[in-house]
Amino acid sequence: MTEHRVAVVHCPHCDALNQAEYPEGVGQKTQYGPRVRAQMAYFNTYQLVPLERTAEIIADLYQQEASEGAVLAAVKEVAHNVEPVNEKIKTYLIQTEAAVHFDESGMRQGGLKWLHSASTALVTFFIQPQGRCELRV
Repeated sequence: MTEHRVAVVHCPHCDALNQAEYPEGVGQKTQYGPRVRAQMAYFNTYQLVPLERTAEIIADLYQQEASEGAVLAAVKEVAHNVEPVNEKIKTYLIQTEAAVHFDESGMRQGGLKWLHSASTALVTFFIQPQGRCELRV
């Protein structure tokens, strides 16, 4: 954990409040570094740890409270960062001459939901469809 402090001084002559600059990349009073955000996303999405428990794990590991909103923001950031890779994987699966294996597995997440996958020996793509899923060939 790194703590940054900046001076805040009130000018008695002009009544202005002057504040020093935070270091580059520090934009909020509390923020989590890239490794902690990656751990939040990992626990919640890969290990399927619920939001509340993920926040508790981060608090236990780092003695720093984390909100469920911070966990969600980390998951969204990771999803955004891997989107280009996911698009390349989908393109590969569509264009490859290798055999592609498709699977559908049920999972409990607020009721029964389906997890679809498409894979070869090189790549695997997972998706949890929202609403009705239609297979188009």
